[in-house]
Amino acid sequence: MMLLLRDGRVDVNALDPDGWSPLSYAIRRGNRAAVRRLLESGADMSIEHNGFTLLSMAVAQGDEVIVRTILKDIPHHRELCLAASTGRANIVQLLLDHGADINEEDYYGRTPLDRARKEGHVDVEETLLKHRRL
Repeated sequence: MMLLLRDGRVDVNALDPDGWSPLSYAIRRGNRAAVRRLLESGADMSIEHNGFTLLSMAVAQGDEVIVRTILKDIPHHRELCLAASTGRANIVQLLLDHGADINEEDYYGRTPLDRARKEGHVDVEETLLKHRRL
């Protein structure tokens, strides 16, 4: 894939029959080098799969390096609730450091703090409360 990207012989935004892009596969498989190279080659971050953004996929995977790489390429994100509900305090902190809205609400009107408390993720709750006090 890297050779094809370098030579410009591949559409970085092509979708397979199931709607997956090369970038979504790279994120799903945790292939950090491929994620970085695809983004450098102009991969479209707005592509969604089954209603999930690529950033959501990375947050769900829990790979901080990939999340950090993606955050460099997008100005806005709403994945803080997802990270809070899955108990990924490191990802929560990373999203907050990149300007995530601590008061964002999910589809049901729950905030990241609500989600962390519901799932019993005390470390995430502490991270969110600490950020709120800043």
